[in-house]
Amino acid sequence: KPEMDLLASVTNHTQVSVADGLIHTDAFLRYAVLRGELTQLRVAVPKGDRILGVSSNDANVKGWKAADEANRQVVTIELLSGAKKALTLEVHTERPAPTEAFDGVGLNENAPAAGIHALDVVRESGQLVVTKGADLLLNIEKLTGLTRIEEAEVAEAIRRPGSLAYKFYSPKVELKLTAKAVEPRVLVNHVARFQFLDDELRSLTQLSYTVERAGLFELLLTVPDGLQIDNVTGPFVKDHAAEEKDGAIVLRVVLDMKREGAI
Repeated sequence: KPEMDLLASVTNHTQVSVADGLIHTDAFLRYAVLRGELTQLRVAVPKGDRILGVSSNDANVKGWKAADEANRQVVTIELLSGAKKALTLEVHTERPAPTEAFDGVGLNENAPAAGIHALDVVRESGQLVVTKGADLLLNIEKLTGLTRIEEAEVAEAIRRPGSLAYKFYSPKVELKLTAKAVEPRVLVNHVARFQFLDDELRSLTQLSYTVERAGLFELLLTVPDGLQIDNVTGPFVKDHAAEEKDGAIVLRVVLDMKREGAI
């Protein structure tokens, strides 16, 4: 049939994961062929995203290629044989997580593509799930065209515990996010014992830390002028060193690994 006779809609299930300095996007595009036959697919991907893989369990992918356009990359996928009913296309990408606000989804006119979206279809609707690393806080700066849904409503392929989940009825949506590191909350029980000798003052200091929300790789302590550090011990202490910082002596205690809880 002529190409103009092709008619297809897409259900887009996308997971955006922010962790370890990267943004991973996994899109499952479920095509429903309403008329004609699918032999070629085109998908919009944000500029700067590294495309990790394009595949389908429902059709044999002959090959794919990406081309840069003004506000997006366009991935063209060639199928070995046409699909007349339905197929699911998987697209996986990653990019460095910026320190400023970033867009997680959306395909709007005259704006950079902000998610993985199907092109050349009559309709695209779907669900979006956003997850984060345990050491991050996500803040929503702007939300347009998305409706929050419960975890039980999310498609199994992208369902994740504790995630932000939304549904949308058009790719003309917007979700702007910021990701910031969780600041640890540190509580310290400080016990000091002093021994006054003829020509010196000796001290034994015991610090019991409780670290919450996020772990620590090292502990920093201010040391009084003239105090000499003889020894630093503890079950998790790897190394220590005294250094001058902003005119004060600071003791840097390096732990064996990132620690949370009792130290």
